[in-house]
Amino acid sequence: AQALNRQKRTGTPLMANITDRFTHQTQEIFQQAQTHAMTHSHGQLDSDHLVLALTDQPDDTLAAALLGSARGPLAQWARQSLVNKPKVGNLPDT
Repeated sequence: AQALNRQKRTGTPLMANITDRFTHQTQEIFQQAQTHAMTHSHGQLDSDHLVLALTDQPDDTLAAALLGSARGPLAQWARQSLVNKPKVGNLPDT
């Protein structure tokens, strides 16, 4: 509720307030997920964008260690899922 009230007062997007609290690496993962969404012309950020962003992380990161041997199959699933999602036309360039 406090974040929503702050958004109304300042005009700052709610998501900006939330991501400010993330670690640098987590912010990078969200940015990569957003890039995947934009690249595929998707109108919203979904879990499969995040999964693909997690599988994109370098080998020496916690995300890669947690995914372990499932990393390759998860990346393949996420890529296929993104291809099958409906696209939104005329998204602005970033």
